[in-house]
Amino acid sequence: MKGAIQGGQIKPLAVASKQRLYNFPDLPVVADTFKGFEAMGWFALMAPPGTPVPLANKISVDLRTVLAKPELKKRFEDLGTYIRPGTPEELTAFILEQQQIWRPVIAETAKRIN
Repeated sequence: MKGAIQGGQIKPLAVASKQRLYNFPDLPVVADTFKGFEAMGWFALMAPPGTPVPLANKISVDLRTVLAKPELKKRFEDLGTYIRPGTPEELTAFILEQQQIWRPVIAETAKRIN
């Protein structure tokens, strides 16, 4: 994505994240116009239910170690993806927060299309 923007193949109007992207500081955020707006895609590595906590914690630490490598971080940034590593507890809190944000949107959308 970064290459397509810099090469002029696409012209972004704004980003949906809470703050500006540090490698595109002049690109505004949607929330500058629509207060409180935020939308993002995300990926997470999850283990099956019942995974022992010490194993889940070790995987989490190992993953954060790999994601902290500058060459990997740069590769993700070049794709327009920003790494936000966290603990298993932080991921759980994030998922619960996202459910609270999007549940009413999904319910309203379902009412309108049914």
